[in-house]
Amino acid sequence: MKNILWGFTLALILALAAPASTADTASANAWQPLAGPNGGSVAALAISPNYPTDLTLFAGLRGQGVYRFTSDVADWQSVSPGWHVIDLAISPDYTNDKTILALSGLWTTGYTVHRSTDRGETWQDASTHFANALGLAISPNFANDQTIYLYASSGAPSYISTDGGAAFTPLGGWFAARSLSALAFSPDFAHDQTLFALVPFEGLYRSPDGGATWSLTGLTGSYTALAISPDFANDQTLIATDTGGQLHLSNDGGGTWTTPPLIIGAGGRHTLHFSPTFASDRVIMAASSVDPGPYRSADGGLTWAAAGWYDPADPSNKGLIGGSVFDLALAPIQDWSGTVYAATSIGVARSAYSGDSWYQRNRGLPTLTTRTIAAAPGDPDLLLAGTSFHENMRFDSGEPGEYDGSLQVSTTGGTDWKTVTGRLERVQAVAFSPDFANDETAFAAAGMIGQHGYVDGGVYRSTDGLDNWEEVFSDTAVSALAVSPNYAHDQTVWMAAATYIENLGVHRSQDGGSSWTPIAPTIHAD
Repeated sequence: MKNILWGFTLALILALAAPASTADTASANAWQPLAGPNGGSVAALAISPNYPTDLTLFAGLRGQGVYRFTSDVADWQSVSPGWHVIDLAISPDYTNDKTILALSGLWTTGYTVHRSTDRGETWQDASTHFANALGLAISPNFANDQTIYLYASSGAPSYISTDGGAAFTPLGGWFAARSLSALAFSPDFAHDQTLFALVPFEGLYRSPDGGATWSLTGLTGSYTALAISPDFANDQTLIATDTGGQLHLSNDGGGTWTTPPLIIGAGGRHTLHFSPTFASDRVIMAASSVDPGPYRSADGGLTWAAAGWYDPADPSNKGLIGGSVFDLALAPIQDWSGTVYAATSIGVARSAYSGDSWYQRNRGLPTLTTRTIAAAPGDPDLLLAGTSFHENMRFDSGEPGEYDGSLQVSTTGGTDWKTVTGRLERVQAVAFSPDFANDETAFAAAGMIGQHGYVDGGVYRSTDGLDNWEEVFSDTAVSALAVSPNYAHDQTVWMAAATYIENLGVHRSQDGGSSWTPIAPTIHAD
């Protein structure tokens, strides 16, 4: 250590003694702020019914509030406090009433409905506070009936508002005895007064009289998501997913059902959406937050294929990075041109080609916390950053925190960034191979120790210039990482790891990260 300090002191003295112009000195001592990577965990999207004209889209972020953009070329704008948003609902008459609603909250603090009648510029909270909530359902006839439902699970009551969201009252009768996992209006509700509701362990119910009476359809069991064709008055088409991810399809208003060959990821959040022009294009999209990307059907749900999943063998094809799709928004009122937005763990993705290819649409979203950063040897414009953001919370304390993260790359010295991984645990360290110009290798360490024995993270490696990453040490919280200065010859990497109950100490790899050996067990290192 003394030799290192002496070497540093000598270098510093020589540097200070060297002649330099005033301009050079000022430039060397100046720090320039960087914009930093943008993104965050996006829970919900709401697209304007008149999107082809006003280009308006809202995004609700966990712990960061509501964001809006109104142009394909403009940045996102923050339009609310930093709420923990779980759902959004936009008025079908948005062009005239400019109304958007946001549902926010946590199970530890309860939930609130926020309403804006000026495109998100100002907000008013509903007079009711909710102990539990899952989502909002807004009437297609909202311009006339001002009706919104708030549905809830775990034995909590559902609520109705008939004044546009200013006040909500608990629902009695049939609703009082049931929790709901989804509620949906018939698009022709003004005429047919039809509602559908998914009840856990029971199935799908239908009401033909605006919610006064209900009867069980032919779909029984437990289901996670529901969608109704925009041409329901003519085609009577419904789709639903069960807890195992199996898709179910009905073409007779819920009387009988078939199971097309699509099973989306079980255990994740499921989302289903029809194309606004389904009557002509027959497009439906589906996604699970645990799958690499969404699925698309172009024949009314009979057959399905992955839509724009990222292909590690062809990173230039602009597949959806990271997956974790929580919501989809398909652009309305136009011939189907394929404009789709995806709400993901790492921001918003946009496709102009019906999901065949995607690009990140994160400029203006929150600046992520950058926990670690490194510049490529010999190329200061190539930066690798490890970030953290909020998506999950601790169950023991009930407090949200930045327990999640991702890797970001800039090739412009920090002016622009792109995400190169999906959601990881909180990123703790990044490092380039000293011979990166030749071997294109870099490493990242991530890890989070939670409660009740929870631990996750690992070491990640890229060998193709930061495009693709593989986990080479798993199920462990890794807190530190170092790469040998002679890596080109000795292939040596060190890391420090821990689990919930013990420090695993320092490990070493001498084959570029493919295998690891403990060399200093139980020692904690950062």
